[in-house]
Amino acid sequence: MPILKQNRRDFLAAFGSTALTTATAPAWAAAGDRTRHPNIVLIYADDLDFDEVPGYPAATMPCSYAHWRQDKPGIGEGPGLLMPTVERLLTQGTRFDRFYITSSVCTPSRYSLLTSRYASRCPSFVSRNPAGKHATIRWNTPVEKGDATLAKALRAAGYTTGMVGKWHNFPGLGGKLKDKHLPLDGDPRSPEIAAALAKRYGIAQQAVRDCGFDYAEAVHIGNTEHVHPKALQGHNPEWMAAEARTFIETNRAKPFFLYLPLSLPHGGYNTRWMLEADPLATAAGMLDALPDSDMPSRAEIIKRVKDAGLDQRQAMGTWLDECVGAVVRKLDQLKLSKDTLILFISDHQSRGKYTCYEGCRAPAVAYWPDRIPAGQVIRSICANIDVATTLLDLVKAKRPADMSDGRSFLPMLLGKPEPADWRQSILLEVGNTRAVVAQRWKYIANRVPPKIAQKMREDTAEAKRVGRRRMVGWDGKKNWHPWQQKKGGIVYNSDKLYPAYFAADQLYDLDADVLEQHNLAADPAQAAVLADMKQQLDRLVAPLPHTFGEFGKKKSQE
Repeated sequence: MPILKQNRRDFLAAFGSTALTTATAPAWAAAGDRTRHPNIVLIYADDLDFDEVPGYPAATMPCSYAHWRQDKPGIGEGPGLLMPTVERLLTQGTRFDRFYITSSVCTPSRYSLLTSRYASRCPSFVSRNPAGKHATIRWNTPVEKGDATLAKALRAAGYTTGMVGKWHNFPGLGGKLKDKHLPLDGDPRSPEIAAALAKRYGIAQQAVRDCGFDYAEAVHIGNTEHVHPKALQGHNPEWMAAEARTFIETNRAKPFFLYLPLSLPHGGYNTRWMLEADPLATAAGMLDALPDSDMPSRAEIIKRVKDAGLDQRQAMGTWLDECVGAVVRKLDQLKLSKDTLILFISDHQSRGKYTCYEGCRAPAVAYWPDRIPAGQVIRSICANIDVATTLLDLVKAKRPADMSDGRSFLPMLLGKPEPADWRQSILLEVGNTRAVVAQRWKYIANRVPPKIAQKMREDTAEAKRVGRRRMVGWDGKKNWHPWQQKKGGIVYNSDKLYPAYFAADQLYDLDADVLEQHNLAADPAQAAVLADMKQQLDRLVAPLPHTFGEFGKKKSQE
């Protein structure tokens, strides 16, 4: 598949002092010594959609652009957030148009990013779901001490490694992280609760270090609601930016790898976290002073958004962007920009989250001045399982045998043609759904064990009887969102977004139907395509520890 280029837009003049600067290279680089490995900054946003990233052609991407006014009434006149830093990374670097997250929910998404493995290979997941049996992928694929990870492999290659931000890969978000001294209504400033918070935070830090990180700060256990007491629930990108900048400053003289998984814009389109949350509140407890983040105040960010003619609820994206900007400015100040590869990726989209629809297809940007062609667009099928493999290829580091599912997209990243043997399709997996997606076609198969099938039948009968939407989806769980309990519906509104959600077999022509609204599985004209895609799915599932269930495997071959 060819690599296309777009015209480079000059944003430097438009945004003045906030522009990305081209810094003078370090002395060793100026002298022609390019032997030192590049620094790597891997930023993982949370629930960021294509129509929220300036520079993406939202009208042609699998996002809510076409339904903007209906789905988000009152949120501005159209899609797009005020994100000047991310926009520059995109226009001055490379964007991926067919970048996939192989499991579109937080925990397995991060597992695959760090291990270059499908979530269904996760050792602890396999131990709870014996190989050869059907298995349901949810938030049950943690990264643990014994796993081969990108951080461990880069550390072995001489890198100093750091993790700052939302981890969301602790086993079950429970165990030692739970503490009876952390009640929901507790005062985080009380000595007893402060001590319990410090103990829990220390355990969390050590768990991250066990996965290969030398530095673990501003560690957020999971989503905001996972933090107790309630007074600490909220995003704090300023805390993350400050710790990321400290890591870069401290390790400026040697190659470093910074993993920065942000918690934003998860729960976006409101300013509750910005207006109501205490900026001193963190998952580790209350800070003594505002962090030295080099970010504007939350009130200033909201004003900037309103001055741009946007609804203030869109400030969540700008808040995220300012965090990224603080990190980029630190690289500029230290004259490290030309020697640092920045990858900015969303962990999945919010539209189609927790499904195998194109919510698995996410924004991804790479920026490396003078190394990556500006304005490049890669349309090859790449994925989060490829990131670790690509980075290890870049620095010529040894890849552990366990990191087996990814491929290196380094040639395309550097502006070279797609290798002749590059994949033409990829497997997606989440819940009890598996899918194969190619350049044009997508096939989705939903296969559930008998117990879940019975739950779905019972829910269907109840929904018909009381006049509500169905609530039990393909994962076998009843929708847990309180705001949907009365009217029904599947978690994240997937039944509303996708008309064929409850069909066991689905086929989509992505060239003509990028929003996956027209299921062609029963179209006689596409019988040959359907048969071929089913065979591809069986081939891709076969090497994994779990079958797609004997019941599922048999049906997928019919």
